[in-house]
Parts: sequence; C-alpha cells; structure tokens
Amino acid sequence: MMNQNFKAASFSEDFTHIIDGNGNTFTFGDQRVEHIWPINQYMFNATPFLKSIFEQRGWRVRFLEPTFDMMYYSKLLCSGRECPSLNLFAGMYYEDIAKNYVKDDLFVYWGVEHACPCQIGAWPDAWEVFSERIGNPNVLYSVFTTLENNYLGQGLEFGKDIVTAFVLGDLFDEAEWALKIISLDKEEASGIFHEEMLKVVPNLHKGMQELESSLEEWARKIRKIPLKATLDETPKVLLFGGGSMAFIREPLITYCSQQGIIPKIVGFHEFLLYLFSDCARSYGFKKGYDSLEQQFNLGSIISSSFTSPQDAQEGNLAISSCFTLQLADFMNQRFRKAIQGSGIVYDKHVSYTNILKEGHRLINDNVFTEASVAVGKYLSSIETGVFDGLVNIALFTCQPSINGQAFIRALSHQYDIPFAGLELEGPWLSANHHRLLENVIFQARRLRQEKNTWTITADWRSTTTG
Repeated sequence: MMNQNFKAASFSEDFTHIIDGNGNTFTFGDQRVEHIWPINQYMFNATPFLKSIFEQRGWRVRFLEPTFDMMYYSKLLCSGRECPSLNLFAGMYYEDIAKNYVKDDLFVYWGVEHACPCQIGAWPDAWEVFSERIGNPNVLYSVFTTLENNYLGQGLEFGKDIVTAFVLGDLFDEAEWALKIISLDKEEASGIFHEEMLKVVPNLHKGMQELESSLEEWARKIRKIPLKATLDETPKVLLFGGGSMAFIREPLITYCSQQGIIPKIVGFHEFLLYLFSDCARSYGFKKGYDSLEQQFNLGSIISSSFTSPQDAQEGNLAISSCFTLQLADFMNQRFRKAIQGSGIVYDKHVSYTNILKEGHRLINDNVFTEASVAVGKYLSSIETGVFDGLVNIALFTCQPSINGQAFIRALSHQYDIPFAGLELEGPWLSANHHRLLENVIFQARRLRQEKNTWTITADWRSTTTG
C-alpha cells in the first residue's frame, strides 16, 4: 500500500526545474543537484562527451561504477521477474543512495523514460513503488530526454548534444576495440588513443567544422600507432541486441578479445533512435499509415496535422522525430568519414530507418517493441558483409528480445554467416554461453580466412588479366 504522506521529488510541468519533497524549487545547475549516469566511464567512450555537455551548463555530473554489491541491493527492491535492465538500474541506484547520498542533496539518476508496450512502459509505476521503499524523497529515477519533455526542458540543442555524444562514443568504441586487438603494444596504444580522444571533447561545442577537423587530427595521430595485423585479416564479430547491451557488454567483449577477435557492440545511439522514432511511428499508425515509408514521410505528417490542435501537437513531435533520425544519419556519415584515416574503423553505416524497414518486412513494427529492430539489424549487417560472425543477445525476461531471437534463429539457416543466439540474465556468461561463443569464433576465423583467400585470388586475376 502506498504511503499517502510520502512525497517524492518531481519535475516542474515544463521540465525546467526540480521540486524537492518539501516543495522547494531548484534549477538543474543548483549545487544541491547531482546528475548521475548508470554507465561506466572507463568502458564507455561517450562519457567524456556527456560530462562535457553537463559541465558546460554548470551541472554536477558523475558516472557509476558497477559493483558486485549492486545485485544485493537490486534484490532488496526487485522480484527478479522485472526487465533485466530495471534490475540493474535499481541495484546501482539503491547502492549509490545507501553509500553516497548526502542530506539535502537532490540526486537525478539518468536512465530510460519511454511509453510503449515493452516493460519499459511500466517503469514509471515501478519507480514510484521503489521510491517509497527506499524512502528518500529527494531522488528522481530513470530520467531521460524525450521529444515529449522537450529534451528535459532544455530544447533541441541539448537533445542534439546528447545524440552527438553517443554517436561519437559508439564510433570511438568501435575503433578502440579494433586497436586493442591489432596494435603491437596494447597498453601504449590505449594510452595514446584516450589522450588524443580527450583532445576532441572540447570541440563538441565549437560547431561541426571544428569537430570534424579535430576528428581528422585524431585519426592522423592514431594512424602512427604500430600494428601487428591489419583489419582485413582479423576476424570481426558483431554483438547486437537491445538497449540493455550497454550494461551487459563487458564479459562479451572480454571473451571475444581474449580470442583475438575484434568485437563490436551494437551502438547505444541506435537504441536512443528507437526511442526517438516512436513519435513518428505512433502518429503515423494513428492516422492509418501501416508502412514505415508513410510514417516517416514528412509530407504525409504535415498534411494530416491540420485537422485539430491535438493533431498539430502530435504532428510537430512526429516531425521532430523524423528530423532527429535524419540528423543522426548525417552525423554518422560525417564523423565516420572524418576518422576513416585512422585505419581502425571498419563498419559500414546503415541508416536507422533502413534497419527498421528491414525488420518491418518480417515483424510488423507497429507492435512498438524492439523485436523488429533486432531482425532488421541482423539482415542489414549481413548485407554490409563487414562481419565474420553475428551474435544476438536476448534477455531472459524481455519478451520482445526473445521474440526477435526466435525470428533470427529461423533466418540464420538461410545464410552462411556464423550465428549464435544467447539468452542472458545479466552481465555474466555461463559455460554454455562460452561454448556457443567459441563455436561462432571458430567459424568466424575460418570465414575470414576464406574471404582473404577470395580477395588475394581476385587481385591476382585482375593483375594477370591486365
């Protein structure tokens, strides 16, 4: 039963201020307010950029380091049947409050806020219950920027900065793990990598031209690092799944790298685009548009938004949704081109709308879950021909990811590329998971050798023919 006397902190109606449990109002930059991200700053290259965004606005920010104790704290709140990401968040938040909360502070924990049929849609209700159990009225849980809250009341520029930070972070993640596998001296290479990356961070706020120039300079410095192998001769495996991949990635990456395989975790910014895309898709579906081509068609959105004030408001959100996806597509192409000279980036960009469309061919995207996204990622990754193995990660209590896994397993019999589907309960691997990964890695090595043989043969034939 809810305690009627408990009053938790909340946002103002326009999301520009925080109201604590006693009704006092504070700005986001107030020294009592601390913004906390549940991601590891040593494993996630978006964190320096995120830190810069918050510090530029004068906001206090820090990042959480996952510990073994977080599962103990999670069990104090969760039953274990909830979404695995919610379990991880709950444990990290509760542990942090227990160990680091200072009286009269306001803790703002960043996470996920999204209305949808997936379990994430029930998170606000869950956090309301958890908040009362924890008993601290000056904490806000699982906060995030959305189109509906006008990027947490900060406007488009703030939203653009957040997306940019994650796009850059994902590109640097791809490059770093490639460098760790093929560099001659891994420790020295890692030091140079991060030193040069930190020089890029201040340029995030200086405009696209300055940012691209700094990325090109980064690429020139990284190019000088001695390598023991080339990208072409080294096997690469894509590890993909939903947004929870950001929090269960470490054992997967570690295992692949120990085997001399270049691992790539699906970009976290793609999960953000899934969230941002919902306004266009839900508005289009409401208007009777079944296909994604119609739902992302600006002409259709604009022409249908004049019928009522509510349609105009929802139509504006749908337009913003389309522009956000286009902006991310633009940044991906420009940034990837800028760092291409480093010699350690290798993936081919596929626009997020194309990923959605690929998945939509087999799973109707109007169910508004990530099942179709996983299928779309699988198919589009095969088309690029970049990877030598694909591993789909589904979470045990996440029904959309389990549904997507079932489709992909059936599809995998139609293609020659090595594939494995893993069902995880958290950031750890069982003996069976290791066996499945070992099998994919073995096949990926063999496929890479065959690809290199085909390339050498093709080059020899072109030379002799010429």
